[in-house]
Amino acid sequence: MLEPGELDVVRGISRNRARLAYKRWCDLLGLVGRRRQDCGRTGRPWLALAGLVAPLGMLLSLVSRRVAGASAIYIWLYANNWRMADLGTQVPA
Repeated sequence: MLEPGELDVVRGISRNRARLAYKRWCDLLGLVGRRRQDCGRTGRPWLALAGLVAPLGMLLSLVSRRVAGASAIYIWLYANNWRMADLGTQVPA
């Protein structure tokens, strides 16, 4: 993802043992983020979001709603009407 000159910077960041590990990761992610910040300015990511992610999200919402509606009745029946005998254990008298 990086150009050869930036790879030297990454190697320098990773060899710097004086800095804490999380600060090295922050430096590295900051470099990659600045390198790729113009990616969102083009229309391709937004087109993918509108054309792929949004319809799949709506489909997942409908499927989860149907599964929740179908299982809610059985969960309610079990939760409100269970007995210790249903678990197969003997209840002390």
